[in-house]
Amino acid sequence: MENSEFKQELQEWANQIIDYCSPIAEKQNLEYYPLQSPLNVENTDVLIIGINPRSNGNHRTQSENPLWEYTEGKMPVERLLKGNPYFSLSNNDWRFFNNLKQIDFLKEIIDSNRFTYMNYFYFSSSDAKQMKKIDGFKDIVAFFRKALIDLIGIIKPKLIIILGVSDGLDIISDIPVSTILKKRNNRILTSGVIYNTKLYAIPHSSRGYAYDVRSALNISLRELFENKNVSPFSFEESNFIPRIDIKKINEILSSYNFQFSDYNKTKGIYKAIYKGIGTDKLDFRLDIRPSQKYIAFRSEKRDFFDLEGKELYKQVFCGKENKSWLVYKNLNYYQANTPIEEQISNDIITLLEKIASH
Repeated sequence: MENSEFKQELQEWANQIIDYCSPIAEKQNLEYYPLQSPLNVENTDVLIIGINPRSNGNHRTQSENPLWEYTEGKMPVERLLKGNPYFSLSNNDWRFFNNLKQIDFLKEIIDSNRFTYMNYFYFSSSDAKQMKKIDGFKDIVAFFRKALIDLIGIIKPKLIIILGVSDGLDIISDIPVSTILKKRNNRILTSGVIYNTKLYAIPHSSRGYAYDVRSALNISLRELFENKNVSPFSFEESNFIPRIDIKKINEILSSYNFQFSDYNKTKGIYKAIYKGIGTDKLDFRLDIRPSQKYIAFRSEKRDFFDLEGKELYKQVFCGKENKSWLVYKNLNYYQANTPIEEQISNDIITLLEKIASH
């Protein structure tokens, strides 16, 4: 397809959406936009589709916001194709999108900018329940399904992934969805069809994925992308945080005078004490028991958060406060394609080097 013809198709697609959505948005005071990320016209290998914009925005505030560039009461074509002006891959607070990068295959796709991220229902709502209460919901969904398949025909992604196996693919599939992977009673990977095009759905990323789910999706999505059959995966056979070799971690950290030792003779829990900034003494805990699976640290004092370098430690280690821990990180955070011992050690080394340079 010639470049000019390609651009014309995209403009026609955007114009149809603007003409359809504008009167609905104005009448019901609704915010709308189809694209979260800018439309990647050069290389959308994977089209990632959320349900709808989750916000309390409305037509009035959107149309008056200069970032949305409304002209004569309508969103311009160029703005629509550039996506949500607030979208940013560097926004660490955008948890549900960042969680996608827990899946190694999607991390590769996102980091190499081979994706477009959009919604299939363009009007904002606080949640899926409120979305379904919008006047004319069924007719609107029918229009958006057709708009989605038109866009797929233009940009031709190799893989289409819906975020949400119930409020997501189940709503728009022409046929009952098929379950490809299941963990106990939870569907992990499903497939459906709209207008003879196959789409796949995974659990919504508003919550992080367990290690075994991430590993299964990494394998399965990569196979689908390569047009291979999906390999069977037994969740029951895996505990799936891999066995962690504490000796290997201690070997890596030996030159930093940092060593984990058994904690209270409890199998699977290890501790270390390390001098921090000023008079700080950091009490580390690495718990690899299947029911726990975390690394955390705090002050050795009775007041666990009483530390001179408190804010620096939290910033460098990228964890979060959790009950009595100043910094807490679930081991599910770590990627599957690098030995977990190296990742844990690297996090600790980064912190220790920051302390040493302070």
